[in-house]
Order: sequence, then C-alpha cells, then structure tokens
Amino acid sequence: MRHTNVNSNSQLRSGKKLTWEELAQHNKADDAYVAIRGNVYDITNFIKRHPGGEDILLFASGRDATQAFETYHELGKPDLVLKKYFIGTLISNELPVFLEPSEFHRTVKKRVEEYFRVNQIDPKNRITIWIRYAIIFGAFIGSYNAQFFVPYIVERTWLQIIFAIVLGFASAQIGLNPLHDASHFSVTNDPFVWKILSATHDFFNGASNLVWMYQHSLGHHIYTNIEGADPDIVTSMLFVKKKGLIFYFS
Repeated sequence: MRHTNVNSNSQLRSGKKLTWEELAQHNKADDAYVAIRGNVYDITNFIKRHPGGEDILLFASGRDATQAFETYHELGKPDLVLKKYFIGTLISNELPVFLEPSEFHRTVKKRVEEYFRVNQIDPKNRITIWIRYAIIFGAFIGSYNAQFFVPYIVERTWLQIIFAIVLGFASAQIGLNPLHDASHFSVTNDPFVWKILSATHDFFNGASNLVWMYQHSLGHHIYTNIEGADPDIVTSMLFVKKKGLIFYFS
C-alpha cells in the first residue's frame, strides 16, 4: 500500500530526497531519521535531549511521525528546533498521509491547552490515577497468591474459580490502565515512570509493551480503522463472518 506524499506547504524543500524505504533504514539510536509533514530530520543528536525522553523518538525513527508529533506537541511551538535537524524531503509514503490540522483543530487544541494552563491543572498528575493503579495491582497480586498459597482457597474449587476471574480481570486492567496510560505518556511527565508502568505489562502479563507500542500507539491510534494501516483491525479470514446487510427505510 503506497501513497504519494501530499504535503505541499512546507517551507523547507531542499537537501536529500528519500523514499519511505530509505527512511526506514535510519531507525537506530546512532542513526535516527523521522519524517514530519514531508520533511526529513536527522534526530540522532537530539534523542538524549528530548524533553519527552528517548523512547518515543526511538519508536518513531525510520518512519513518518507526523501524527504522533502533532498529537503530543503544541502546534508550531517546536518548529525552530526542527529546522536545526532538517536534511531533506520524503518523496513517497508507505502509509496514508493526512491533511494538515484545520483551523478548527488548532483552535480546540489551543483552548484545551490554555484551560489547563490558566487553571493550573496538570491532567497527568492526579491522585485518582494512583488509587486506580493500586487497586488493580492489589487485585492481581492478591488473587494470584490466594489461588496458590492460601490453603482454604486452594482446597475449594468454587473459590478458585472466583479468584481466577478476579485475576483475569485485573490482568486485563493492567493493559487497559497503567500500560495504556504510559504508552500515551498521559501519567506524570517523567519518561522513567512511563517505562516502569509499561514494564508491568511484561512482568505481570507476560506480554510485550514494545509490541503494544508499535501496534497500538503508532499503529491503531494514528491510522484508526484504516484498512491496510491499522494493525488492530487485521483479522484472520478464519474468523471473518459474512452477514447480509439489513436496510431500514423511513
């Protein structure tokens, strides 16, 4: 699935010309390129200085990071920094390219940011977040230990079933809460905290937060429900059911 680059309003149009395949080769910590709105930037020397931590830049390196970049930054604010690392343009795209943010989008984003700033509210630091996490981890650890180390429960199948259900629910909540929040950098402003919370998915659930990051954060949220681009909607044909459409007329 290949799309022509449609970015036309960039002021930076010189330097190298890279295809998306060539861009994809620069995805290492010591050789990292990203593309934003058709411009390619060599961010190798910026990775360790990034206020949002190294991980997100390493995840995004070697690819078009436009949507992720515009989601997590104030529009226009980082432009002066970006210019320092400009090296060329992207002349093709592997995945769909979206139009630039509309005036409505910019206005809403600005008003939301201004609301939190004026009211001195940090949505990433709320005590309720940590209370929720404590309940989830407590339920997971408590139900796990109950099933294996509490004789009264071990000897009674019906109690085992109850605690197994609690364990399964808590396991799912680890993915839906601390992992999900951390993968969107929405809890605290500390990259180290994001890394620790993401790792709980690996430690407790035996899954991979790295796979989650690529599939969910850089895939599903950027290309939501777009066939061929959103990995979360890829379904094996074995599980696809064809049904007739029902039409309603008024």
